[in-house]
Amino acid sequence: AMTLKPRAGIDLGYAETVGTEISIPGTLEIDPANLARGFVEVGFASETDSGTLEFAPRLFCEANDDDDAEACGFGGSIDFATAESASATWNVGLDYEAIDDRQSASFDVARSTEILSGLGASRSSFGVDVTGAMQAAQTLEFSW
Repeated sequence: AMTLKPRAGIDLGYAETVGTEISIPGTLEIDPANLARGFVEVGFASETDSGTLEFAPRLFCEANDDDDAEACGFGGSIDFATAESASATWNVGLDYEAIDDRQSASFDVARSTEILSGLGASRSSFGVDVTGAMQAAQTLEFSW
């Protein structure tokens, strides 16, 4: 049986430079960066003998104050989650996005463990993107 998981979201970002040191005559001011991004996607999940396989195509639009650009793109993800035990899972995922003339892809491996009797999860992940940049993260997620 296949399960549909529609999702929509908004991501907002704001960043300021701290401790910029440039050795040129004069002063260089770097404005804060603002980003807004909205997305919709539909996940198609299917249970297998060893876990859950999900494919989620996505449409998104983003606006960046840095260059006053607004653009829309498409992407998607493929994710496989296997149950290690009743409260822990391993996830392997591949994500791809294209917007204007830019493309990005990433590969991620994560282990999630339930906390607080299922009210949340602790997630440790390691990933790499198409440029070879590596990323490690530890997150806490809560559901209500």
